[in-house]
Amino acid sequence: YGDHRDLHSFPTRRSSDLPSGCTLGDDKPFGCKLYPLSYDPQNRALFYDRDCPLMPTYIRQLKDTRSEASLHLAGMRKEIKALEKSDPAFLERNFNVDTEFFDLKRLPSKP
Repeated sequence: YGDHRDLHSFPTRRSSDLPSGCTLGDDKPFGCKLYPLSYDPQNRALFYDRDCPLMPTYIRQLKDTRSEASLHLAGMRKEIKALEKSDPAFLERNFNVDTEFFDLKRLPSKP
């Protein structure tokens, strides 16, 4: 699995000085699509990687339901809901890996 913090950022970037992010597009694994977020299935809570330099912008963008971050979060919630039904053990394993590699903090419910 490895430390993928350097490889990913949320879906698109609007500034040329940000990391280029993952180039796998829609084919990237769930954990990569979810990053910088992480989902704890036992508590049904979202966390984020505190070391991700995009998180202050991501959290600010959550105030606008049409923003990139809000669209990313909504899409991830749909995928999480489907995985809760089809493969809850996968969600648990994914979260366990994330807790090993990232400094996680709970995503605020009201940014």
